[in-house]
Amino acid sequence: MSSLLSLRRRKIHAAAGVAGLVVLCASCDGYSTPGALPIPTPGGQGSGSLSGTIVGQSDGSPVANATVTLAGVAGTTDPQGGFALNGVPDSGAGGLTVQAQGHLLRGVALELAPSRTGLRVDIIRDAAPFSLPFYRAFVRNGLESASLLETRRWTMDPSFFFVTTVVGSGLTVPDELLAQIEANFTQSVIDLTGGRHEVAAFQRGPEAPEPQEGWVIVSFAEELFGGALGRSSVGGNMGTIALRFDPGVPSNSSTNPHGCSSYPLAVADHEITHTLGFWHTFDVLNDTFSGPSCSGARPEHVRYHADLMYSRPRGNRDPDIDPVDLLQSQAPISAKPTIVSCYAFR
Repeated sequence: MSSLLSLRRRKIHAAAGVAGLVVLCASCDGYSTPGALPIPTPGGQGSGSLSGTIVGQSDGSPVANATVTLAGVAGTTDPQGGFALNGVPDSGAGGLTVQAQGHLLRGVALELAPSRTGLRVDIIRDAAPFSLPFYRAFVRNGLESASLLETRRWTMDPSFFFVTTVVGSGLTVPDELLAQIEANFTQSVIDLTGGRHEVAAFQRGPEAPEPQEGWVIVSFAEELFGGALGRSSVGGNMGTIALRFDPGVPSNSSTNPHGCSSYPLAVADHEITHTLGFWHTFDVLNDTFSGPSCSGARPEHVRYHADLMYSRPRGNRDPDIDPVDLLQSQAPISAKPTIVSCYAFR
């Protein structure tokens, strides 16, 4: 799916995205329907027990009067957010659901035990700073995809290898530009992962190495397919970024909308957003760039929603449901990555 489209193509996708979001949001009251959860729930009574605390995601404050359910056994949280369930299955995997007025339904996949205590589950208040339409676009590709996608967060610190020879021209990418992109990526990785990850390493060389887990290969080309300014894989634990580098391309509002020191830096500032697992929104210029300085420091609303995605297991689904297979959520991503191609910014 192409992205950062020319104005004509962006209008087409935006119209489709709006229609899709209207349909999806029409089912927002489905948060109170636990039967919709695709998390297996062991049947029958057991001898196990489970206790813990339900807190708000944004501030960690206790949530009282929330309904906590596991295997048909339900309980209500006390004023301190505490709950206790008895007579639940004592082994295997199970799906715990949490419902509270004014909050999103939470579905947590967990391993059961004869006696499990101290479980802490945070739930999202359906109010600012959280925005469901923004979250679905930015985190789930709700703007450009026909269906909401599962999240593709990194589970390790990323490293970046810069291929210094420009494909097509044979030029060498200036050290100053590489240093600027490295500085941007250093801050971007922190801001776009809620501080959970940082850049593990930077390396440079004239030729691309073999792809390997934990590494993003950043290359430069005189021209990219279709006239794109940049291309990037989306999420996972390895990836690619391709940036156009042609001294003949002007730096203007179409290629460098925030007036950064060069258009390749501006494009890199945008592409790292995709690489870390995020998609386009209705306001691309304010949501997928770090702004005039190209420092990598992201707006507050972007950092909030990025932190939210990175606080959940990979594969988390809308509205707030963990993947069924806990091991799979941490397994290497072997599927072919999704690549987005980015064109004029306005």
